[in-house]
Amino acid sequence: MPGSPLDRHDAVLLDLDGVVYRGDRVLPGVPEAVHAIRERVPILFLTNNSGRTPQDVADRLRAMGVPAQAEEVLTSALATAAMLRREGHSGLTAFVIGERGIREALAGAGVRIVDGHADRADLVVVGWDRTADYAKLRTAALLVQRGARLIATNPDTSYPAPDGLWPGAGALLAAVTTTTGADPQIVGKPMRPMFDAALEATGARDPLMVGDRLDTDVSGAAALGWETLLVFSGASGPRDLTSAEALPTYVGEGLPAVLEPRVAGRFRRAEPRDAASPETLPASELSSKRPGSGPAASKGASAGPCSARTPSEPVTSAWPRRPAWWTWTAPRSSARWRSGTTCGVRAWGPWP
Repeated sequence: MPGSPLDRHDAVLLDLDGVVYRGDRVLPGVPEAVHAIRERVPILFLTNNSGRTPQDVADRLRAMGVPAQAEEVLTSALATAAMLRREGHSGLTAFVIGERGIREALAGAGVRIVDGHADRADLVVVGWDRTADYAKLRTAALLVQRGARLIATNPDTSYPAPDGLWPGAGALLAAVTTTTGADPQIVGKPMRPMFDAALEATGARDPLMVGDRLDTDVSGAAALGWETLLVFSGASGPRDLTSAEALPTYVGEGLPAVLEPRVAGRFRRAEPRDAASPETLPASELSSKRPGSGPAASKGASAGPCSARTPSEPVTSAWPRRPAWWTWTAPRSSARWRSGTTCGVRAWGPWP
C-alpha cells in the first residue's frame, strides 16, 4: 500500500479559493484535513490577493471553521515585501495602486509610500485596488516613464466576486503596461518570488503544493521541481489535463486526498502501442467522476467512443475541447487498483 502525498514532504502549501473554500462556503473535509496536516508538517496558506492582510485571511478562515493563524498566511503583498527586503531595497519610495494589505506589507519592509500626484518614485507597485481611478493610473504610468521600476503583486486579470468577475490586479497592471510598454516584475503565483517567500516562511526544503489551478498553482511549483497535488474542487478538472503544459504529480477530488494512499502519476500523450494491447474497463466501472465519463462513456469500453482507438481516430465526444490523447499511468502495486483505457486516457491507479 503506497503512502500519502504528505509522507514525502516537509511542508504543505495550500491555495485558498477552490481548495479550502468556494466563495463563502468551506469545502467538504477541509477543517479536519487542515488539522491533520498541521499535526505532521508546517502548513502555509497562499493567496494572490494583495488587498487583505494575513490577519484578515486568518480571521476569515477561522469563521469558516478552518484553524488558521496569521503567521500561516502568505499573501502576494507579503511576498512582494519579502522580495524587496531580500534585494536590500529598504528606504526606497513607492507609488502604490493597492489596498491595505500591500501598503502595510511595504511599510513593514521599510519602503516609504508616496501618494497623490507624485513627481518621482523608485517603485510603482500595482495590486488589487477597488478604489483605483484614472488619476492613479495616470500617475503610475508617468512615474514608470520617468524611470520607476514597475512591480505587480500578481497577474490575476479578474477577481471572482459574488455577482460576477471584477477587474483584478492584472487588469489594472495592463493599463500601465499598455501605456508605457514597460515589462513588470510579477510576484504572485505562478511566478517564482511567491514560492521563494513560501520557502522562507516555512523553512521547508521539499514542500508539496496543493492547488486547483493548473496554470498557476501547478505550473509555478512544477517550474521549481516541486511535487503538486491538483484537486478537482475548483477551477481545473480532469479534461484540462489534456491541454496543460505543466501537469501535477497527484490528483484528487479535494484536500483530504493529501492524507490518502496515493501514487504519483506519469502523464504523456497516448501512443499507437497503447491501443495495440488495450486493457479496458467495463462500463460498470465508469462513473461521472472519471475522465471520459458521461453519455459517451456510458456505452462502455468495449464499444462506442470509449473503446481503444489509435491516434488516427481521435476521441472528441467525451472531451469536447480537443482530441484527448493524454495518458496517465501509475504503478500497479495494489489489488485495489484497476487498469484501463477510457476515452483516450490510459490509467493505472485509484481514480480520485
